[in-house]
Formats: sequence, C-alpha cells, structure tokens
Amino acid sequence: MSQPPTSRLSSFLAAGSFVALLATVVHCGSGAVGVDACRQIESRRCELAQGCDGFAIENDSDVVECQLFYHDQCLFGIADIDADPDPVSVDACVAALEAAAACRDAENLGACAEAPTLAMGQSLEANTACKVIAVPERLAACDFLAQKPDSGDGGSGGGTSADGGTSADGGAGGG
Repeated sequence: MSQPPTSRLSSFLAAGSFVALLATVVHCGSGAVGVDACRQIESRRCELAQGCDGFAIENDSDVVECQLFYHDQCLFGIADIDADPDPVSVDACVAALEAAAACRDAENLGACAEAPTLAMGQSLEANTACKVIAVPERLAACDFLAQKPDSGDGGSGGGTSADGGTSADGGAGGG
C-alpha cells in the first residue's frame, strides 16, 4: 500500500529540511578567534594561580578542574581580537606570566628584579604577581588580550575575556 500524496510530500520536505540543516551545520564554524591561544594561556594561569589569594585553586585537583573548565570556555575564543595571536605572542605572554609568578614572594613587582614588563599605564608597585596572573593583559606581552575600545559599530565582541575567570569549581577567578 502506498502513502497518500500529502504524506509523501511531508516526508520529502522533512528529509529535505534535515539535509539542508545538516549542510548548514557542516559548513558553519563558531567564528571564535584565538581558541588555542586562550587554552594555552588559561591552562598556564590555572597552574600559576595555585596559592594566590583570591583564587580558589589550592591543590593539583583544583588546577585540573580549572584547566578543564577553560578548555571548554575557550571554545568562545578571546573577545575583541580580530585574528588569532601568533604563536610567538602567545609564548611571550605565557613567559611573562611565568616571570610574574617567579616574583610571588615580592611585596609587589617593583620589588622584584626579574619582574616582567607591564602594559602601558600599569605600575610595578601597584601590581603583585597574583594580580597580573588574574588579569594578564596588565602585562605588555599579553596586551593583545585587552579589550579594544568600542568602535561604535553597535556590534558586540562576543567570546570571553581573559581578565578573570570563575572561582573554586571552575576556574581561575580574580585576585
């Protein structure tokens, strides 16, 4: 027994809609920029934040939770950048974060001989290692993470900002 014409048409349209949807999904990307850079920086921040006041990262388990959180969170990319940062810039940012972390015992970065260079307008005396780990765009090498001023085009930047995170159950948090 064959299907009535309207039933066959409905089946055909449903199948056609599914194929069109599938084609759209296959050819669509998220448009996220800086996913790998975000993951590299955030993973290292999770490690370096351990023991910083204001962060809920107290042990290796917390570090792993933070890294897992940012692995997914970074799928949104880095907000307000137009192109993926080059690997040299990402490595320099991570190295600056590590240099800041090496100054953790100093009262502030001004009291540390190996302090990394800060972004324009940032004071060594006003920043501690944990403050720049919390907000890495304070570092000159990480200034590509800083949100750009609104161009007035009405668009939103989307994505995530690398200026903080979350707390105990999922990320680096501010400090």
